[in-house]
Amino acid sequence: MRGNTAALLQNMIDQISEAQIKLGYARETIRLYFPAASLRSLLEMPSEGGNTGFLPEGPAEDTTLQEPLREDISLQELSREDISLRELPRKDTDADDLLDYLQKEPSLCSGVLGDLQFRRRGSRFEVSVPPEGSEYVFRNVRPSDFLTDLIGLFREHHSCTTEQIRSVFEKYSTDVCCEQMPEGSDFDYVLYFRDGRIDPYYYCIHQEMGHTIYHRFLKEDWKQLMTTA
Repeated sequence: MRGNTAALLQNMIDQISEAQIKLGYARETIRLYFPAASLRSLLEMPSEGGNTGFLPEGPAEDTTLQEPLREDISLQELSREDISLRELPRKDTDADDLLDYLQKEPSLCSGVLGDLQFRRRGSRFEVSVPPEGSEYVFRNVRPSDFLTDLIGLFREHHSCTTEQIRSVFEKYSTDVCCEQMPEGSDFDYVLYFRDGRIDPYYYCIHQEMGHTIYHRFLKEDWKQLMTTA
């Protein structure tokens, strides 16, 4: 078993950088959560037991910013946009093998983010990033100008309009896709750049009770979400 750990590490770095844009830097442990399907997709590892999908569970939460905690923290708690992804029910015959790989892979035990710790938490995998990982991102990763502007919009306007959000995207490219989400979805519409080099994520937007929230997905995860909507 051999995976594309570079893609997984980059995704972790992107998540930590997003949190630091929102809440500032603190040298602390951060916990990230991944459905097995997302890990396999990032690692380019097909599931031995069949296709694994995931669904959003429960309502999306507000992206309102709060003060960073100076102790062991969860990124989902900080960003307050956790959708609590859960996998579709099935017998996962290779989850233990996946966990064993993650715990023993050298690039994940002594890479740029430090000694990452992996655990299974129900249907999800928990990744603990040590304080040196947070510090590495802060000192070596330049925050995305686009994401800084987008988070700034949500900080200033709790109820953002589609036009306001799209204007942030169009500041960086005129080739922006904005699509309505299917009826019954937890989101109203999705925006993304056709040129993924600008930003590779798909931003799903939901408006409820005077508040606008976003949750971002990798392209592969968004496609999986669409198949279960």
